[in-house]
Amino acid sequence: AVAYLSGLTHPAPLAGIIALSTYIPSAGLISGELAEANRQIPIFAAHGTDDDVVSLALGEEALAVLQALGLDPEWRTYGMPHSVCMDEVAASETGCDGFAAKSAVGSPRQAGLLASLPRRPDPIRDRRRGRDAARRHQLLVDH
Repeated sequence: AVAYLSGLTHPAPLAGIIALSTYIPSAGLISGELAEANRQIPIFAAHGTDDDVVSLALGEEALAVLQALGLDPEWRTYGMPHSVCMDEVAASETGCDGFAAKSAVGSPRQAGLLASLPRRPDPIRDRRRGRDAARRHQLLVDH
């Protein structure tokens, strides 16, 4: 519920929403407060078909609410309980990659924000961070 409510009612443009195994508690919460800035926001939504915490029916109701509001979420289901599977992670990552291109985000800085986030482990960056941490520790020990 948090992803939908906070994303769709946020007054400033966002790059997109990832909504995993969630629902919309009341259509009125969004329909009356849908921010103009996010009326065309890209949404990736996925749900487990065997979810025993948030039923698939609630996820499908959220999908219907979004569509009734004129939004066009990417919707996927996975044969899993209330959890995350690697196929879902990969699909949501692909969804994130497309957010900057699809969204109505106002500034190039905002549009490039997701693209600038590291996607995978970076051994060189990690080695540099480790080396820098070791230097800071040594400076503390020496003084």
